[in-house]
This record gives sequence, structure tokens and C-alpha cells, in this order.
Amino acid sequence: MSPQIVTYLVLILSGIYAIHVVFGLIRVRRQGETMYFRPFRFIAAIIVFLLALYAVTSNMTYDDLVVKIEDWFR
Repeated sequence: MSPQIVTYLVLILSGIYAIHVVFGLIRVRRQGETMYFRPFRFIAAIIVFLLALYAVTSNMTYDDLVVKIEDWFR
């Protein structure tokens, strides 16, 4: 698989996970049930989604973006 396809897959899968969590919370609240909300996982999914979205819009691969971010912290 090409790195660009991996970037799109990361974007799509993290977006689907975040949407699933939001709609699950809305559904559970309406029905009055309990749901285990994992905020760190949700925040991580949003961060990964935003990074992948930035990579797609700036025509980078996700791997290039990760290397760029790692260079900031060195």
C-alpha cells in the first residue's frame, strides 16, 4: 500500500471512531442508559484525525508528518 492510502485510511478510521463515540453518547443519553466514556481515547482519535486531515490537505503522507513532529521535540 502506498503511504498516501495509509494516510487516507488513518483519516477515515479515526473519523469513524470519533463519530461513533459522539453518536453513542447521544443515543445513551436519550435512552437513559450508562456508557463507559474513555476521554483519552476520544481525544487521541480527534488528534490523530486532525493530523491526518492536515497531512491530506498539505499533500504530505502521515509518516512525513510524524517525522516532522518528532523533529520538533528533539
